[in-house]
Amino acid sequence: MKPSRRGKRVALAVAVLVAAAAVLATTRIADGGGAGSSHRYVVATTKRTNIVIILTDDQRWDTLWSMPNVEKLLVHHGVTFANSFVSDSLCCPSRATILTGNYAHTTHVYDNHPPHGGAPIFRKSGDDRSTLATWLQAAGYQTGLFGKYLNSYTGGVPPGWDRWVAFDYEPQYHPYYVFTNAPHRCRGRPACRLKREVSAYSTKYFGNAAADFIDSAPATKPVFVYYTPYAPHLPSFPQHRYANRFANLKPYRPPSYNEKDVSDKPPWIRRLGRFDNIENAQIMAQRQAEYQTLITVDNEVGNIVASLRATHRLAHSVILFASDNGVSWGEHRLTVGSKQVPYDEALRVPLVVRYEPDTTRPSTDHHLIVNTDWAPTLAAIAGASHPAVEGRSFLPFLQHRQPVRPWPTQFLLEHMDGNPPSLAPAFCGIRSIGWMYARYTGGYQELYNLKTDPFELQNIAGEPSQAGELGHMRRLTARECRPPPPGYKP
Repeated sequence: MKPSRRGKRVALAVAVLVAAAAVLATTRIADGGGAGSSHRYVVATTKRTNIVIILTDDQRWDTLWSMPNVEKLLVHHGVTFANSFVSDSLCCPSRATILTGNYAHTTHVYDNHPPHGGAPIFRKSGDDRSTLATWLQAAGYQTGLFGKYLNSYTGGVPPGWDRWVAFDYEPQYHPYYVFTNAPHRCRGRPACRLKREVSAYSTKYFGNAAADFIDSAPATKPVFVYYTPYAPHLPSFPQHRYANRFANLKPYRPPSYNEKDVSDKPPWIRRLGRFDNIENAQIMAQRQAEYQTLITVDNEVGNIVASLRATHRLAHSVILFASDNGVSWGEHRLTVGSKQVPYDEALRVPLVVRYEPDTTRPSTDHHLIVNTDWAPTLAAIAGASHPAVEGRSFLPFLQHRQPVRPWPTQFLLEHMDGNPPSLAPAFCGIRSIGWMYARYTGGYQELYNLKTDPFELQNIAGEPSQAGELGHMRRLTARECRPPPPGYKP
């Protein structure tokens, strides 16, 4: 019987401590991890900071309690950002923003598919030529993507990536197609689409590929690892071994769940009926399945950290764990998985950053962080130059100091009604520390005082006493939402 992956990592760690060798002779076969070939474990000699992003798909901000590795290895050694958001709560626009540091109105990626979104538009606009990957590669990093890139991706290796193991077009838990440039997979070609569908559970497959990349990266180069599993995206299919986990999950019942009075909500919300007992049970089952898929993500977080430790990279690494957007779990009568709305359930995402030696103790930061800020932050840590972007580096908060310029207390919301049509029409708005404002095509407006109404139950846009705040938010939106999303006509 072949030794397990965990056993080999333990043996590796012991060998490193005893021999302190630069390169270990131990080899192994990748466990479905994309490369598919044996390689040598390489212990890093560089002290430059390694960059690791672990980006889940549609994970809510309030689910980290279920992930013991994330809690133990990241939260307990890092900064948890309690007010972390995305500006456009849809996969492809958010991921384009994460890679570039720019809003959707700058990347021109508003949707998951052409003509106003997807990987083809990201490439056509030239945005793929200036991303965190190209910045870090130019700064001497060995770069690798493992998992989901952008929706509607159909092959080819974008600029900036040394290793590429990606879902080809449609992500799935299993089976799925992979496009890769991993060695020994393409029979002499530099990159290829694997001829057969991969049957291995995708979260594990790409996690192993990321760990293998760390294990074998050149000793003299820092690494940039972008691990992007499909979990917990609906429909959520966990590994069989976890199918009975979270059986005692309690019902989720915040005040906004199955909201009773939606008379001051937009018409598309008012048309939604309240859930009956059968629908409540379905929501519960879907929530449970999402949690079950996160078990495998958590396992791979442990594997990635183990690889960083075994190759002597962990003490010189920053690990950013986050999601591309949140989703509804029945708030405001929205079905499980609903997004593309301006409510907190869709906009708010988990964000934890471990960055030694500055984050050795757990702490919580309450500044407003947007996904535009991630790329410039990581570039600043790496010392990588890049063109001006709309986001700002939050490195000062990792170092427990204040930035030179005052930190923003608001950000832009933007959304296009794409293909297929979403529940809400196109909108722009402003989310600040204390307020949420959205103005839709057709002129309908929502305004919530988040200090007195954190669950966004009472739309006060029509109250005469709020005319001043409403006017202020309208002016801010008109100023920031330029150019507006396609089809936006307030």
